[in-house]
Amino acid sequence: MQTKPRSHNTARVMEKPMIWVGRAMIALALLCGSYFIVDMIRMLRMAYAS
Repeated sequence: MQTKPRSHNTARVMEKPMIWVGRAMIALALLCGSYFIVDMIRMLRMAYAS
């Protein structure tokens, strides 16, 4: 019976941190996006108020 190569195991170990990195990136993008939207709304309100 043949054993699986070690490279497959390391790839599986690397999978989880990559998923967390992806989640962190998405969270950061959403945070930046929401701040940008809030800034846009604030600028529009200022433009209409003046």
